[in-house]
Amino acid sequence: MIPYAVPTAPNIPLIDPTTGQIAPPWYQFFVSLWQTTGSGQAKITLGQLISAFENQRLALITPTWLTVTGSPVGGSQGINGTLQIAGTTLPANQVLASPNGSQGAVSPRALVGADLPFPTAASLGGVKSLGATAHEFLTSITTAGQPVAAQPAFTDISGSLAGSQSPQGVATNSNAHAGYPGEFLFSSTDGTSATVTISHASPAVITDSGNVFVGSVVNFTNTGGSLPTGISAGTNYYVISSGFNQGVSYQISASPGGSAINTTSSGSGTQTRVNSAILSTGNSFNVVALSLTAGDWDVYSSLYFAPATLTVITAEQGGVSQTSATLPTAPTGGYTTIAGLTQAAGTEISLTLGYYRASLATTTLLYLVTQASFTTSTCQAYGIIQARRSANVY
Repeated sequence: MIPYAVPTAPNIPLIDPTTGQIAPPWYQFFVSLWQTTGSGQAKITLGQLISAFENQRLALITPTWLTVTGSPVGGSQGINGTLQIAGTTLPANQVLASPNGSQGAVSPRALVGADLPFPTAASLGGVKSLGATAHEFLTSITTAGQPVAAQPAFTDISGSLAGSQSPQGVATNSNAHAGYPGEFLFSSTDGTSATVTISHASPAVITDSGNVFVGSVVNFTNTGGSLPTGISAGTNYYVISSGFNQGVSYQISASPGGSAINTTSSGSGTQTRVNSAILSTGNSFNVVALSLTAGDWDVYSSLYFAPATLTVITAEQGGVSQTSATLPTAPTGGYTTIAGLTQAAGTEISLTLGYYRASLATTTLLYLVTQASFTTSTCQAYGIIQARRSANVY
């Protein structure tokens, strides 16, 4: 049923006879369509047209991350109503963005590094991570977001150094403060002897509870049997750092810091270690060796000569050298010499060497070297080399 009065002349708007209001344009359109349907064509009533469109509904479909309430709208009074769109509940820390690394429809996702802009001098941006390195501090961040760290130089430090902040020297003879002024190191060949056990092994291990150090010079004797094959009587050997266990065991080499000696038999009888260097008259020998790290060191040394009962020493000399079995050139290396000796046969003699400043660029072996002139029989030597790291440069 048409609730409006239908005019008989064209282009006259429909009027509601009850309220006097003009009908909506869509209503007028259908009335016009009904009025102007051509002759010879199938006709529908105006009521049928209006009823068909009055019962239509409008629905809204959204992506899954949105919700719609009030859909569909429409009914017998035409398409009317309210559609409300709201977001759905999503996982934490997601943002609305296009696909990572490509174009496409926006949807919720987690942020990735590519979403963050690079920082500039005037704007914020994403910054990469940086693993911590000891003694390094953050110095800058590149425009690619890369932190840069470096160890500070003296020029990076402001203010003045207080006495309490400076490295403290070693109060006692200890090497526990390596690298600091006052660090003290020594090695000695002390002239003692002890019964030891020598293993049949590669390398050979000498079990010895005596006072032996890395760099000590030792030789071996045997009673009631033989030394293990690989070790000879009357030969000087050096205690090396490999396998060294103070007062327990150690390995030996034919040269300072060289390869360990191997034995191919166990030997027999009693094995004795003698902590001294066997000399031959007029030749230079190492008595002890000491490894020092780079830096300035104050070095002091002493030598002792132990002749056999019938041996007469006529001259002796010694010094600290950076070359194995080579006396230093006077006056370097604390070189000291005594000639024209008239000591009785078998008399032990000591020789205190002069002070030596060793300025080392790298880790270096220092050798306490001696040479003696003697007659009749044999002579051995032992000694000590001591070094303290200096804070002064002369």
